[in-house]
Order: sequence, then structure tokens, then C-alpha cells
Amino acid sequence: MDIPDQPANETGNDSTQAIPVEFHNFSVHSPYLITCGPGPNDDPTMPDTEQYRQEGPGQDSRYLTTISPPWQSLSEEMQHSIRRELKILFFEETANELRSMDTYAVRWRQILDIPFVKWRRPEEVDIELRGIIEFLNKEVMIYLDQESINYSNYGKLGRYIYRKWLHLYNGRPPFQRDSYLAIAARFQDGEPNGLDRLSKYHKALSQMLSAHLDDCVDFYPYGQRSQTLTPPHFQPIPDRAIQSFRDHKYLIRPLFRALYIFVDGQALAEYPGPLPTRRGEAEYWLDYSQRRLIQTISRVTVLLVKTGDESHLSSPISFLPLFDSGLALPVNRLDYEDGIEPAVVRVRLDTAILFVWELLNKEEAASQEAADEAKRRREEQEAFCEAWVNRVIAHSQEVGTDANGYSWLAIRRALAKKNSEALMTIRSIRGGSRYGIGRPYDSRIW
Repeated sequence: MDIPDQPANETGNDSTQAIPVEFHNFSVHSPYLITCGPGPNDDPTMPDTEQYRQEGPGQDSRYLTTISPPWQSLSEEMQHSIRRELKILFFEETANELRSMDTYAVRWRQILDIPFVKWRRPEEVDIELRGIIEFLNKEVMIYLDQESINYSNYGKLGRYIYRKWLHLYNGRPPFQRDSYLAIAARFQDGEPNGLDRLSKYHKALSQMLSAHLDDCVDFYPYGQRSQTLTPPHFQPIPDRAIQSFRDHKYLIRPLFRALYIFVDGQALAEYPGPLPTRRGEAEYWLDYSQRRLIQTISRVTVLLVKTGDESHLSSPISFLPLFDSGLALPVNRLDYEDGIEPAVVRVRLDTAILFVWELLNKEEAASQEAADEAKRRREEQEAFCEAWVNRVIAHSQEVGTDANGYSWLAIRRALAKKNSEALMTIRSIRGGSRYGIGRPYDSRIW
């Protein structure tokens, strides 16, 4: 796959009729770095050569003081190992940097900042046209009951979901074009959030999104189209052509119409026991905070709700396997009664996320269209990754392996693994990282 240095110059349809969505170089739409990485004076082509050398907890000076040989003198095996570590770094950096974006750092941390859904009478979804894009490329909706979860626990919920989604995809979820597990929302009015009301709203939302999927969108509004753009540092870059959401590859994901998640007033009703209050004597602080987070959020239960809109799927969604495996909990709501085939099930949050992920895999295995789309996104990711790795190596050959922050780290990770050790990233290299030796890297969450 070729990586474009500029968006295509076609103007396409009339910009006055298009929905304006302003494009920024690094965003949830374009999260993949394809240059060497930021450095002095915020120049993304010049990696910082000082910050990554700073001392950190658990540091092993052997790796700090090692002087790396030139790339050309490395063995083929070591070059391969460094390439492998750079590929891992590429996806780690993407996940780390995305956490700073408002979509994750604000909306998934602060319950007051998540979008309200407005519900007109008769049943009409009240969403600004420029807001449509936020719902596209999301696997499911998560609705929050006003009384279900407080400010503090909502932040933990967002962090847990991000961490779980990363791990299910082995650190490589398809993040491009604002792709993610879910978008969260809550109702603005004070009416009770009954399941019937939620399902009616969700069906209306899905219909509204479908109706606007072929609307034209302009990623270069307000005079940007006539400007000469600098070569992009991040991918994918939107085409300059004014074309539909669909043509820009912003789609309604297969499960979105058929299933949603509801965090209701009983989300924290079950308490499995006391939370860990003491940090182990030799326990890293990040490990301790992760343990607290996981045990806290393990209390949360959610409702998986089928809408009945499943005709586009390869097969109907069934909750019976959740009952057969003992993972289903009592729904315990006055507005729902089980039928022969349950339409609602209460499960732990981690079970719900895994269930959605397994349904996606099932759909990709059974549907050629879903399989082709998944393959396209993976190949696009790999092309961005390969472009970045090649540029890092080319830059390190030019300035020296230890003068490029990424190649400096990659060769030390490769050496540590060769010695049955591990080099751990404490913070993102773009923000000035610290590293330690002695335990495996684990994807950290904010």
C-alpha cells in the first residue's frame, strides 16, 4: 500500500453543501506517526536525543552506557530484532499518544464531558450533522444511566475499557478514522431510562446515521482547501475530495445497529470484597494502581441489549452461550422479562467487551464484506507501521543508532530480550520517556 504525502487535490462536490469537519494533523482520525517522531522545537522529523537518556527507577546502567554500533555492522539477526521492536514501539506510541486526545483524555475520564443525547417528540434524534462522524466506526453504543456511576468511577470505567480493548487486539486495535469499541452517551432530560425508551432511541439513531451516510463531508473547510499543506507526519490523511462519509471510509459498524450496552443504576450493586488498600513491599506503584483499578471495575455489571435489527448480520446474536457458561447474571429490572430467547443479559463489564470482540471475529469469519473491511484496516495499519520503521532506520543510519530516540530504545530492548530481561517504557517517548530494566512492558493507561 502506498502512503500518500499529500491528500488528493480533487475538490469533488460543492463545498457549500458539505458537512464541515476540520482536519488536524494528529487526531483520533489520523493517529499513526509515519515520521521519526517529535524532538527539539516540536519538529516531528527530529527525535529528542536527550530526554530518553534520563535516569529512572529500576534503571540498569548497562543499557544506558552501552554504545550501539552502526546499523550496517549489526548482524542480520539483530537488525531483524530491532525492526521487530520498532514495530512494537509504533503501536505503543499510538496508544500512548491517543490518550492525550479529548476523545479519551476528557470524554472517557470525566462524566460531565460525555455527550448528551437529545430526544425530540415525536421520536427524532437531535444530533448536529457535524456530530454524526463521532458515531461512525464505533462497534457499539454505551448508554449511561444518570444515577449509575459517579464521576470518579466513570474515569476508571473509561481507563479499563481502553486497556481491555488494547489487550484484546494485542496492542493493535484499528484506531484509524476514530475507530474504537464504543462511544458513550447519556440522556439530557430527567426521564427514567427504561429499556424500551433506550431501544427506541437507538433504533432511531441507527436510522438517522444510515440516512446521512452518503452525505458529503469536507475535511478542509474555511479556506483550508486552497492552502498548501506541509507533508503529513501522521496517517491516514483525509482525501481533499468532498465526498460521502462512506467514501471517506466512515461507516456504521456491523454490530452497532444490533446491540448496545447499558450501564444502569445497578452497575455497582455487587461488591466482591475489600479493595486492596496496601501496596506490596516490592510492588511498583503503576502495578499497584492497575491492580486497584481492575478490582474496582470488576464490580461493574452492564446490560447487553439486542435491538432486533440483525438482518444484515451473518447470523442472529444469541445470549444463550453466556447463560450456558454461567456468565449471565440476573437482569433484575421491572421493565424486562425473559422470553425463550433472551433479548437482554446482565454480565460483568469485561465479559461484555469480550462478547462484542468475539462477535466481531465471528462476523469477519462468516461475512466476506466484514472480512474484506477488517483486512483493509489491518493492511493500512501495517503500511503505516512499515513506513515509520523504514524512516526511523534511515534516520538512524544517517545520524547514528544512539542519536535517534526510537532506534536507541529498540536496540536496547532487543539486547534486553536477548539477555532474558525486558526494557519497560514508563512514559511516551514523544513526551520524554524514562526506561527501566527488569520486567516486561505492559500497556499503561492514563
